[in-house]
Amino acid sequence: MKFSTKLSLAALLATSVSSRPVKRQLTEDQVAALAPPLGWKSGIPIAGSANCQGPPVNGVPSQIPCQCPPDQADYIRNLTANANAGKAINNPSVTLSFPLGNSKDDQLARLNAASDTLQNLNGIGKGCPIVSTTFQAQNQAISNGQPIPPSLAIPAGPAETSSAEASAASTADSAPSVTASAASGSNGDSDATSTTDSATPSASASGTPGQLTEEQVAALAPPLGWKSGIPIAGSANCQGPPVNGVPSQIPCQCPPDQDDYIKNLTANANAGKAINNPSVKLSFPLGNSKEDQLARLNAASDTLQNLNGVGKGCPIVSTTFQAQNQAISNGQPIPPSLAIPAGPSETSSGQALVASAPTSTASAATTDAASCDTGATTTATVTVTMTATTAATTAATAAAVPSSSAASSSTSSSAASSSTSSSAPSASASGAPGQLTEDQVAALAPPLGWKNGIPIAGSANCEGPPVNGVPSQIPCQCPPNQDDYIRNLTANANAGKAINNPTVKLSFPLGDSKEDQLARLNAASDTLQNLNGIGKGCPIVSTTFQAQNQAISNGQPIPPSLAIPNAPAATGAARRHWW
Repeated sequence: MKFSTKLSLAALLATSVSSRPVKRQLTEDQVAALAPPLGWKSGIPIAGSANCQGPPVNGVPSQIPCQCPPDQADYIRNLTANANAGKAINNPSVTLSFPLGNSKDDQLARLNAASDTLQNLNGIGKGCPIVSTTFQAQNQAISNGQPIPPSLAIPAGPAETSSAEASAASTADSAPSVTASAASGSNGDSDATSTTDSATPSASASGTPGQLTEEQVAALAPPLGWKSGIPIAGSANCQGPPVNGVPSQIPCQCPPDQDDYIKNLTANANAGKAINNPSVKLSFPLGNSKEDQLARLNAASDTLQNLNGVGKGCPIVSTTFQAQNQAISNGQPIPPSLAIPAGPSETSSGQALVASAPTSTASAATTDAASCDTGATTTATVTVTMTATTAATTAATAAAVPSSSAASSSTSSSAASSSTSSSAPSASASGAPGQLTEDQVAALAPPLGWKNGIPIAGSANCEGPPVNGVPSQIPCQCPPNQDDYIRNLTANANAGKAINNPTVKLSFPLGDSKEDQLARLNAASDTLQNLNGIGKGCPIVSTTFQAQNQAISNGQPIPPSLAIPNAPAATGAARRHWW
């Protein structure tokens, strides 16, 4: 009987445990029914800007990344996953909830969950800014006990203008018939593959045996007319062609290099559509009539804007297509000034090095020179190049650095061993057995000195360190995290060059002389700017390297204020209380 009682008690306990309620997973349909509307369409162009138009903030128009907000399916899928996990999966330190009730607190909790999801779509603090939605206005309405007005609940999706921006931009007013035809193609309302009346065969009409070659397309392709990577002081963007005499800002990777441009244009021409955005029809006629030239310009425009997906590419303002359109429409030839060969700017990969190196020293100029196509080896040449390209940030900093300071260690085309009198071995001179470890490099690496992801109201960029007392704007993912920085710097130090841009030689001496410190600063600068490819990385203005250079050159220690540990800003990854 005693045994029986115990058994009954055990059974009772087992029953109570097994009947403990299990949290039910929400479905995407349930989340979609209660999710705060994003309230804005991505891809609305702004003339002269690399960003796109966002919702007004206190009546002031905002600028947002052109891919933001995300499409509705991505938004709901990510929000559902986070709601069920009780945290932002891509940033687990951010906890959230998604209650199903209709109280003010429930609605605000869902709004917080949506905002955390949005800001961490692709990683810690890597997503879309809140300003790309109407969440702030929705919060105000909910807090005031009011319903969400319909004007704040526009369904999310690419703007009608995003994929066809180029056609409209490049043919607006000056060629109505071509514009109308191109627009209908871009909107997918017409199956026509030619925008002209020309009898000349177009690429889109060619059968497989008659497909256009890249050489044929290259011979007739509108020139991009601009070089990528021309820096702008205090900006995360780069300099673009003037629009009506006003300088424009463009993504630093735009326009693409000539090979990518021609390869994509050829593929699209032969397909009769933008392969990455099939609703956009295009043609590439081979004739020389005004209509043929404008059709090719439309094809190039559509190709450019959809290089990496629907509406994901380079803006038309990163080329001289608009000015070319005007010339063609007026029956004039394309002036040579609009046909600059496309390619990285001379200053793109070596921007920091003139900034961080004394102008009077030959070796200080070399890292910048090494990144140029001309392979220049003298300070004078670099100075002229920087002046010609108006690299204001680097010029201003170089001017502020005492000309008597010693050189950094990078040399132009020779092997990158240390050019200093220090006897300390450099990473670039190390043999395989003596390769520097990440711990050794981390102990001597210049601190990045800034946190990424500090938001700026009304901007797609984030706050960077002040430049001459003026706040700067930087990409929100810059500077990189400490692990990525050290890993890349170690690899480059051991290779004696920027692995992602092998023409840039560098060294990482282990001594403590002024020359050694400046050489390490140059190595860090080159690493930063070429993290993801030639000239594709983070701008120097996203760090305190310039101020560190000045301190070192003046024989002063690096002040603690310039050595903030690198980590996402507290406000960047999950601005809980951004209201």
